[in-house]
Amino acid sequence: MKSKKLSNLTDKDVLAFDISTNDGLIILSKGTLLNKDYIEKLNDFGINEVFIEDPNSTVIETKKPSNVHEARESILQNYCAIFCETAKNNGITKEKLDESVSNIIYSVISKIEDNTLDILYSANPFFCHYTHALNTASLAVFLGTKMSLNDKEIRELATSALLHDIGMYKLPQDILEKGGNLNEGDVNIVKEHSLHGYETSRAIKDISETCRKAILYHHERFDGLGYPEKISGKEIPLYSRIIAVADIFCSLTTKTRVHPGYSHIDVYEFILASSGGYFDPEIVEVFQKHFVIYPIGTKIELNNGRKGIVLSQNPGFPDRPNLKITHNDNGIEILPMKVSLLRRTNLKIVKILT
Repeated sequence: MKSKKLSNLTDKDVLAFDISTNDGLIILSKGTLLNKDYIEKLNDFGINEVFIEDPNSTVIETKKPSNVHEARESILQNYCAIFCETAKNNGITKEKLDESVSNIIYSVISKIEDNTLDILYSANPFFCHYTHALNTASLAVFLGTKMSLNDKEIRELATSALLHDIGMYKLPQDILEKGGNLNEGDVNIVKEHSLHGYETSRAIKDISETCRKAILYHHERFDGLGYPEKISGKEIPLYSRIIAVADIFCSLTTKTRVHPGYSHIDVYEFILASSGGYFDPEIVEVFQKHFVIYPIGTKIELNNGRKGIVLSQNPGFPDRPNLKITHNDNGIEILPMKVSLLRRTNLKIVKILT
């Protein structure tokens, strides 16, 4: 398979994956032979890139579950097992890790045509290391795919991201339970988790040194003010730079003991504002260009109190999708009306509704 822009599609191209909305509605099925009408349909849904079948390209081999939610459960079960084995110092089962990595790749690739990662939006709203590892790995793979990393690199990136915080399990339990009430000494101990993660990964057979270094340096900053070694710029391994963006997005948009969980748009804008500081500008540009903040089918509330759902995207403006308004500011259902936030600049999304 290979990725192809909508503008470059022909009537000989065949879809490599189902294309669906965030609520599971299939727009076009895998194996569909594209034509002008189908391409226009994809454009109407704000989709600007798809994966098509290509007999000359290398296919990522994955053990495919029936859907992304099954994949998510499998990953979480395996990661819990990995955690238990790590905590007991029994080492990590490579088989469980490989299966989790394959499922992450499947989950992301199967949704990447519409730039949607519904695996992030279906997560438990409260932070835990299991779901955080899964979400971070999913977003990292999404970014890596958009950066045209090859199959081997995607697997390495997924492995590194899934294990990026594995060193947290070597920290004292009393510090982990403090939440945001950490003194300077506690903070310094927490910072040791990246080194613990590196050491833990060395016990996993066949994990490359590239993956281990990605785990070690995922808290380095592009401006050199991170840890553990304060390296900067392109000295920081590529996988670490990708994981840094994914890690902060998934951390800040999820409720924790430290913060209430910030809105997707606020964190999106923080990442853009931190380009060149915390993050590699090239990776931030990929994030800005491709990541969808409000997937199709997302229920939202506007700043005027009205509620609706996301109909389609406006490429290049991820925070300004097209909407169908269904309820007034009193919550009363009204005759549906379409609104483009790209045109109605006085309106903005203030809340994602569950």
